[in-house]
Amino acid sequence: MTNTIVFADLDFALLRTVVPRLHAVNVPLIPMTAMTLEEMIPIADELHLRPAMIIESGGGIARWKGTSWELEPCGLAADLLLDVVREIEDRTGASLSVHSVMPGSMPRSFSEPFSIETGDPDDVMIAAASLGFSVVRGDRLLHLNRPCDEGTAFTRLRNELRCDVAIAIGDSPLDADLLMRAEIPIILSRADGPDPDLLARAPHAFITPVSALQECLDAIIASIQGGRDGSSVHALATDPRVRGAGLHRQQHSVDGFSGVAQQGLRPRAR
Repeated sequence: MTNTIVFADLDFALLRTVVPRLHAVNVPLIPMTAMTLEEMIPIADELHLRPAMIIESGGGIARWKGTSWELEPCGLAADLLLDVVREIEDRTGASLSVHSVMPGSMPRSFSEPFSIETGDPDDVMIAAASLGFSVVRGDRLLHLNRPCDEGTAFTRLRNELRCDVAIAIGDSPLDADLLMRAEIPIILSRADGPDPDLLARAPHAFITPVSALQECLDAIIASIQGGRDGSSVHALATDPRVRGAGLHRQQHSVDGFSGVAQQGLRPRAR
């Protein structure tokens, strides 16, 4: 049987809707979130999210070890990232407001969301790149990351879990590396439409409105579980169950998705 796993950057309300249905068909969901482990633990406990979570935008992987979560760092410690923020300010003259020092914010271990109070965003991005970092826009804040932090954590975890088919769901440019590495990438379209920067970076992804996400996942998983080994992503995209769920792609997209996806939904080598 094809081992399918959903990797998703979803808010709590969507998780509460999606997770029980996935559990019913034995498909795990791995959260991909900018939140800290401390923020995610009560959510994971309520929804029985196991066996792992990717936290702080790929900065760490949390694994369930029977009675508690074990945390593996994948990125730099947050205090070192604060030094990078200060260096960017020195180089650009910008004033950056770091999320972790704002009132009421949880202490962070591996990431530094921030906003630009004054200064040129392009200068900030250039300075970050010169220091070996990238600045990526999330839902509300900018995020200072090593390049491909989230994508790297995703690849490590999918290999560990022996995932054959990865369904990736995201709605901001922060999720682009994740979507580009998955066999089935899905962009959530919010009230004002899908994020144009994310569309540009993941041009072959499925697009679905938030309201139709559950129906789309049901159709995709039914197609995978009811299909034959070697069925292609193109065949999945033309499955009437999937098309009927309201999924679509950008008009200029070619058949197939990412380079990985074009290989088809064949079980990965063990």
